[in-house]
Amino acid sequence: MDLEQCAEKVNELERNVAVLQAEYGAHAQYTKIAMDKAETVMNIRLDSMNEFREQLSDQASSFLTRDNYEANHKLLETKIESLQKIVWTGIGMLLIVQIVIQITMHFLP
Repeated sequence: MDLEQCAEKVNELERNVAVLQAEYGAHAQYTKIAMDKAETVMNIRLDSMNEFREQLSDQASSFLTRDNYEANHKLLETKIESLQKIVWTGIGMLLIVQIVIQITMHFLP
């Protein structure tokens, strides 16, 4: 290989290096743009997730606790039982009065 062929090969390699540098630069630029877009989208998704988490926290703070529910439930059961006793007592009294009236009507002329 003579000097002229070596110079030609060096020039060809330099052109190839220049082309590769340009392609690498474009690829790096497009990669950075893609990474920026991905980061933006991820931040939007994370913000949405944080909003959802805040909504869940707000909802959870407005719910009854289990202890509060159980205490109120027992209180309501006690009130219902008391009302049932009053109703059954009233029905019993009404039956007694009805029987007394029928007996009285039977023996009165």
